[in-house]
Amino acid sequence: MGLGYEVIIPPYHFEGEADLKPLNATTYFGGYDQFTDRRAHDWIAERCGIHIVPVHEISEQLYHLDCSIFVIDPQNVLLTKAGLDAPSRKTVELYANVIETPPDIASTGITNAVKIPEKKILLSGTFNPEMPDYRKAMEWMNATFDRFGWTVVPLDVDEADKSGADLSCMFFSLGF
Repeated sequence: MGLGYEVIIPPYHFEGEADLKPLNATTYFGGYDQFTDRRAHDWIAERCGIHIVPVHEISEQLYHLDCSIFVIDPQNVLLTKAGLDAPSRKTVELYANVIETPPDIASTGITNAVKIPEKKILLSGTFNPEMPDYRKAMEWMNATFDRFGWTVVPLDVDEADKSGADLSCMFFSLGF
């Protein structure tokens, strides 16, 4: 039984939700270069009637946009500077207030989270309390999201992490 969604397939390489993050109902940030072809975003934007803000991914370690950007709400975005080039970082600042992730804990998966907006719950795979950098990341996330009235729920995704996946890699949103 179908859910009534139309499936479209861009004629250019597109890594999916990992490289396309919604800011609001009509505007998305679209990461490109490492895995997604920028032309895919143009094709999707035209086909779907949305605006995709292209942002250039530059880090081999932060290989998808969900490794560099997490949209808290339409006004606030977490951003890992090392993941995007300088012009792209400035472009993000035109659309939202940017909260920079601390560089020393950026690779702990801070932005690879899943939110449940109606409950103000953030599910996070940043959970390795035995490791100092993860402990620091967990404390930073709790303090940051507490300012927005969100509850952070850390989940152990160590097994997925072994293959390079984090929590947001295990989810796909239907209808942002």
